[in-house]
Amino acid sequence: METSEWDAIVVGSGPGGLTTAACLGAAGKRVLVLERHDVAGGNTQVFRRHHGDDWFEFDVGVHYVGECGPNDFFFKVFEALGVGDRMSFAPLDPDGFDTLMFPDFTFRVPADWAEYERRMVVQFPDEREGIEQAMSILRTVGREGRLLFGEDRPTFDEWATRPLSDLFDHCELSARARAVLDHWSGLYAGG
Repeated sequence: METSEWDAIVVGSGPGGLTTAACLGAAGKRVLVLERHDVAGGNTQVFRRHHGDDWFEFDVGVHYVGECGPNDFFFKVFEALGVGDRMSFAPLDPDGFDTLMFPDFTFRVPADWAEYERRMVVQFPDEREGIEQAMSILRTVGREGRLLFGEDRPTFDEWATRPLSDLFDHCELSARARAVLDHWSGLYAGG
């Protein structure tokens, strides 16, 4: 196989690799996808490990995907690939798609940022100012993160590469409020 047979070689068949390959293919490019595992899918699959005689299965797959509404990012990608009419998504439960259970309280995480902030303030009323400040920074980082490089993105530039604990310290949040906000840390910049 000659590399000149391909316009692009995509390494990895996870969601990003497959989407990239599909976009290139839709643009008429000849694409080769390379995957070291025997199954495509990257982090959308499970893996198994054994310890002694016991086997354990880990689901590292996608738990939920945002931005799938008719005018949102993923829907537009699927439309551009010509498969938008074959895709359907169930919305996250607006009342709470995750339930966080702590020794002394339970917190339902709603799908809406404004409701999430409201519930945080209800749960931690003495921390209203810090919660509002943290949520504002997180929303701005998410919004500015979608801008092209070279555009003005001061909040993104200040916070995007810092540990979340720096933000919590800056906003003077308690350990309990941090625990609720930290649960979602892998999803920040998505809404």
